[in-house]
Parts: sequence; structure tokens; C-alpha cells
Amino acid sequence: MKIALVSEYYYPDVGGMPECVHHLAHGLASLGHEPTILTSDFGSEEHDMPPAPRVKRIGKSVVFFSNGSISRATVGWRIGAKVKRFLHEEKFDILHLHGPQWPLLPQLALHGAPPETAIVGTLHTFFDDNLLMRTLRKPLVDFFEAIDATTSVSENAARAMMRYVPELRYRVIANGIDIPWLRGGKRRPELDDGRVNFMFLGRLEPRNELPRLIEAFAMALAARDNIRLIVVGDGPERRELEQLVPDHAKDSIVFVGSVLGGRPDYFASSDVYCFTTRIGAMPISLLEALGAGKAIIAPAIEPVRELCTSGKEGLIVPLDSLKGFVDAIISLADDRVAREEMSAAALRTAQKFAWPRIVDRYVDVYHEAREMHAARGLV
Repeated sequence: MKIALVSEYYYPDVGGMPECVHHLAHGLASLGHEPTILTSDFGSEEHDMPPAPRVKRIGKSVVFFSNGSISRATVGWRIGAKVKRFLHEEKFDILHLHGPQWPLLPQLALHGAPPETAIVGTLHTFFDDNLLMRTLRKPLVDFFEAIDATTSVSENAARAMMRYVPELRYRVIANGIDIPWLRGGKRRPELDDGRVNFMFLGRLEPRNELPRLIEAFAMALAARDNIRLIVVGDGPERRELEQLVPDHAKDSIVFVGSVLGGRPDYFASSDVYCFTTRIGAMPISLLEALGAGKAIIAPAIEPVRELCTSGKEGLIVPLDSLKGFVDAIISLADDRVAREEMSAAALRTAQKFAWPRIVDRYVDVYHEAREMHAARGLV
């Protein structure tokens, strides 16, 4: 099949959606399909991940703030006409829209698709109820009625959309992870000094609630001086977060900036992964930590409870409990055996999210979408 994976988010941007479309493209190509990632221009195409089979960039990506996070939309002169022309020239069998409810590229692709192309949409995001979505309820219903098959990375991402599209039919296909790649990292020499390393990976933005983790880690340092927090990622809050680090913790809380292809090396250098956000659907950073075989500390939100059991893959703490994070950090810093047992459990849990399994599920959906498209008489 010839498949267009349409996403506002792709490399060099970082996050769950770029990871999904990138690895899905590689997985589809390995099965003999012809995937193309349709995205926009981020000002640079440079990144250190293996190149995708094919990437087409139309328009310019602009940044705005939404849902406690950095969001993007594609803009440009006659952008809709350019998208339509590309889709009609290519004649894809499947148009796979990632984050279809958000502006702008997936919506332009849907409206510009040739009549013979079947449409699949994947919901990636949990979001709170808001006035804009309520205002757009009728267009959203019409939009999803035009999609032949809908998937969601989690139940809560689907429920968020069902506030506005109550008749939405979907199936859950979780995010995937490349376990051999995640396990293939090498310890970084500057982090290999005998300390117990704790790691955070993600954008430095409000939804990830790094101030609480920094405070908890600084408190734990007062009790244990053999620990280090490695903060991997960048974002609008970085300077403020660095200023939050107290003097006694400045040598033990390390900000390394944005990392893409080098993530396995930081996982290999870490003993425990700290997940902090209170908003999430199927967080790719948490999945990657499981795939890298890391013990987990995470708050008791729905996607965490779906992936981890406290005392098995890691320690789950009450959402707003600073003491819970402090106690978990100290507990795992002191207990190497527990860390090793949790690491083994994390790897076992991660196997069900390995990309070969996830790609096969998407291919099944593509076939069903084509059958549905034909049955609806849309060809």
C-alpha cells in the first residue's frame, strides 16, 4: 500500500508524535509498503535519527501554546491547494492523519484527499474540556464522520474527544517503542562515577511539572549525597528551572539540553526514570524508559497505572505528594536489588509495545479502512 502519514509534528521536533510517525514509517517500509511522512518546514531538517523512507514538507510550522504544552500548526501561501495537489499527484491508498482534530495540516489533508483514498485518524492527546472544542463540536462530528477508521493511543485520549463526538468509534493502538535501539546505548563517561543516576526526559514546559521533581530531588540530596538527576530535554522553562536548583544541588542536578538520537546513551547511564506529568495519553518517554529497562518513579495518573504496577516496574506515588517523590528517590537510591528487579519487570512489560507488533495492528486497520471506504461508496 502507498501510505501518507500526516503530522504537524516531526523531527527535528521532539515528542511522542514524531516518534510514532517515524518508527511507523520504517516499520511499514520493512513490510514492503510505501510510506511518506507529510509534515511542514521547521526551519531545519537536521536530526540524528535514521532518515525516514520519504519526507515531504509543505508550508511552515509555527508555534503556539495549548494544553500546557508547545503546539504547532502549518501555515503558508495557498497551503491548502499545495496539499491537495500533492495528494492528487501521489494517489495514496491510505491517508493516515495523526492528531486529526488539531489545526491545520491533517484537516487540510482530509479536505484535499482524492475520493479513492481511505482515511485513518489517530488520536494522540488527552486534553481538558475547553470552550474552543465545545464551539467546534459540529465541525468535529462532521470531520470524524469523514474518517473511515479511528484509532487512539489510549482510552483517555479517546474519551477526551468523545466529549464532543459521542458516537466516535475507535480502537486503541498504543504507542510503540524500538526496544533493541533503546537497549543499545553506552554509558556516558561523565555520568559513570558510582552515583545512582535518576533521569527525566521531556520538554521543559508547564505540563511536565519539573519544579516538583527538582524540589523533591534537592530534599533527597540532603539525606543521600550519592545521587544525581539528569534532565534531558529543552523548552521554555529551562532558565527558570535551572534557577530553582538550590546551591547544594547544583552539582547533582544536570541539564543536558535536547537529545534525540542519543537518548539510549542517557538511558544506559541512568538507574531510575522519573516521570512527572499530570496530563498524558500514552507517554512515549515512559514507554521508552520501560523499553530501556529502567525502574520507574511516577505519579498515580491513569496512563501510568495502565503501564506500571507499584512495586513491580517501579514506585507509583500520589499525584501531588512531594514527600512521596522524596521517599521513592531515597528508597530506590538505597536498594540496588529492587532497582534490578524493577528493571527486569520493566523489560517484560515493554515487549507488548515493540514496534513490529504495533505496525501489524496499523496494517490491519488500513485494510479495514479501505474496505469501509469502498462499502460507503466513497470511491
